[in-house]
Amino acid sequence: LLTKKLAKQLILGLFESSYALRDQFFSLLLFIVRTSFSTNNQEAKSIVNTVISNDYEFVSDLIVKNKDSPRFRESDGAARLIALIDIVQKEKPLDVYISEMWIEYLNGSSDAIPSHFPLSVILHILKSNIQNVKVRFLIDKLLPNIVQLISDSLAFMSVEANVETIPIQQIRNDPPESQLHNSVNKSWLAVRQSLNIITCIINHNFDNMSKDLVENIGDTLFRFLVESRHFSTVYSAHLTFQSLCTRCYIRQDTEKLPEKWTDFLLNTADSFSSADHKASDGFVQTATALIHSEPSHWFGSQRV
Repeated sequence: LLTKKLAKQLILGLFESSYALRDQFFSLLLFIVRTSFSTNNQEAKSIVNTVISNDYEFVSDLIVKNKDSPRFRESDGAARLIALIDIVQKEKPLDVYISEMWIEYLNGSSDAIPSHFPLSVILHILKSNIQNVKVRFLIDKLLPNIVQLISDSLAFMSVEANVETIPIQQIRNDPPESQLHNSVNKSWLAVRQSLNIITCIINHNFDNMSKDLVENIGDTLFRFLVESRHFSTVYSAHLTFQSLCTRCYIRQDTEKLPEKWTDFLLNTADSFSSADHKASDGFVQTATALIHSEPSHWFGSQRV
């Protein structure tokens, strides 16, 4: 049933306006790719290779046209397409492709603050193929860099952020206030994708993470939650923080960490002014994450 025309239509589906639809098209394309290779279906394999790997003009035009688009659905579609190409071609290990995307992010971060596109590619590779990426690469190299990105972003997204915090290399001809506004808008997508990457790695490799790394991630997320002024990113961060805390309870060496962060939160309560609460709902979201992460049997024992 698979034809070149149908394969192209499925690829165009990666640029649908609905995130859920893009997910479905991406999953369907991955299923076709894996089925064609695992069953050694030569006809399907030939079509997949022709459209995705060999039809350079069709694929490259889509990527070039959409990767720098201000519309997230278009740049996200291009990111999914690159991830699909990397998975199909199998010319290099996936951690090499991820490293290349990270270098692209670093090279582009002096231009835009920062670009979410390379991070989106990394996310889609991990969500679809994390089992084929080396665990030590994820934990020892990628994860610490992503966590540092979250920490660094507070220069632009914290409650205290102002034009004085903009690094000198970012000063352009725009008015400083406009620069800060644009920086926050550009940063939040990068932060959101970084948080999604952290969640993905936590959910698949938490048992392989050291206590020190878990604590560092939790401390960084906690600081981001109570200091960030961007409501959408705070919401995403609280979900990642909740996933981390939930998994902390299943390991003896990390089960006390949520208690530590709860104490931190209570200690910061008095320093939160009404203005802080208006600027950010991080305090409430942090409390929500800590409460929802507690093991369900605790609630039963508390009612007795």
